[in-house]
Amino acid sequence: MAPLAPASDRRIRAVGWWLFALALGVYLFTAGGSLTSTDAVVTFDVTENLIDHGSVAMSGNLLGMDAHRGRDGRYYSPFGIVQSLYNVPFDLAGRAVVAATDLRAGKSTTIRKAAVALGQTFVVAVVIWQIFRLSLFVTGDRTAATLAAVTMAFGSLLWPYARFGFNQPLATLTLLAAVIDVVTCVRHHVPWRAARAGVWLGLSLLTRHEMGLAAVPLTLWLAFGDHGTLATRRRELVGFVGVFCAGIAAWLIYNAVRFGNPLDSGFLRDRVPGFWSPILQGLTGLLFSPAASIFLYSPVAIVGVAGLVMLMKRDRSLAVLLASLPVLFLLLYATLGNWIGGRSYGGRYLVVVLPYLGVGWAALLAAQTPRTRRRLAAALIIIGIVVQIPGVFVDYAKVSQAATAAEPGTSAQQQRWSWDSAPLVRNARALTGMLPENMDYVLDRAPSPDVPTLALDDDRGFSQRFSFSLDFWWMYLFYLRVVPRAVLFVVIPVFALWTIASARKLAASLRRANAG
Repeated sequence: MAPLAPASDRRIRAVGWWLFALALGVYLFTAGGSLTSTDAVVTFDVTENLIDHGSVAMSGNLLGMDAHRGRDGRYYSPFGIVQSLYNVPFDLAGRAVVAATDLRAGKSTTIRKAAVALGQTFVVAVVIWQIFRLSLFVTGDRTAATLAAVTMAFGSLLWPYARFGFNQPLATLTLLAAVIDVVTCVRHHVPWRAARAGVWLGLSLLTRHEMGLAAVPLTLWLAFGDHGTLATRRRELVGFVGVFCAGIAAWLIYNAVRFGNPLDSGFLRDRVPGFWSPILQGLTGLLFSPAASIFLYSPVAIVGVAGLVMLMKRDRSLAVLLASLPVLFLLLYATLGNWIGGRSYGGRYLVVVLPYLGVGWAALLAAQTPRTRRRLAAALIIIGIVVQIPGVFVDYAKVSQAATAAEPGTSAQQQRWSWDSAPLVRNARALTGMLPENMDYVLDRAPSPDVPTLALDDDRGFSQRFSFSLDFWWMYLFYLRVVPRAVLFVVIPVFALWTIASARKLAASLRRANAG
């Protein structure tokens, strides 16, 4: 595929920008503004120590495991450092807001945590933009690429995970950037993109350790792909591998400094992941279980797989590369005893493979008539939104904690395979009661629950006091009595107008791109 003409480039960039604006507007409006997961709290704690003490250690044994004790006796996070580094400007912004306004709400860290949580929305909005770019490159169809990106934005787990502090979205973005650079390097003959792909993959490795495995299919594609001369492929390969090896070296040194072992990232002595468990159970769970099925929590994955199969007939080499990533990570995570990902909503491990299934969906749409693809896309977007709403409106961490307290005898097997214990079912059931109750509170038809505006830092049950609330930052501020009821009737229309305006601009820019 030849590079796009400059005029078309400007019009296509406009489509990408409005896709970003649309996704960001919805994500910001529906953001939770809290860090209720253990992983997010740990990465935030490292961010705090980086700012306050210039240290990558945790403030204590936050995960309650001696496996995370470092060579100096302090405890270190088993997660990559890049997420904590990404959090820094958002943490500083939260501190600046507190200093400028003297705003106090919840614990001393509540506002800073909210700022860090909001930072995640930017990551996923950029992911949506990049899904559009890769889909356009693969299909050459602007409309199909746009519809696929919109489907992924609001009809997949990317929407709920735009609201948490998990590091999956950042790992997803850095890996996707590496893939786009490798594809651009090969198909558009831009050799320097191979080296930049190595930078992105190195950052992905330092975000989530297993992302480094993607180097295998990317290296093989650069080495044996159907492009250029042997000398050209060798130069591209050296650029990619050489830079990525620098990332590996940084990872090894980081581990050695913390744990005294370059191969110990913090998981080597940790039994929770359950490495090398029977793969069949993990595969079945990640594909079909009510707790983590990628097809259940992201229905677009079904047509994404079909689209990648279809792409094999048109561009076998590229289709193999794109399909290899979901297969690789599916097999990897299936070998974990903890394939469910702990207390997470849906199969959070597989968030990293969603962009490539989104490209498959674009390929399937591109093969349809304009009328058929509009109908297919509309149907799948609606289905996807309905599936995502329980995970967006309700904080599963709070629902899960309440369910565990109410049903202490629930086994791990039941949590994985029982429909009654499925996150989607639990959240949907909770939403049916919470939605009308919260509407009554907001409209002043019933007195809202009494929640203290301030709390002690050692109040471990503070977040659970909001288990009655819809999981939106502006709702929390209302219940904390930080903002009056009238502000809600400003926030809601403002974001509604942002969404409508962005959608209209997106449609208009797409028409201009297609006309050009």
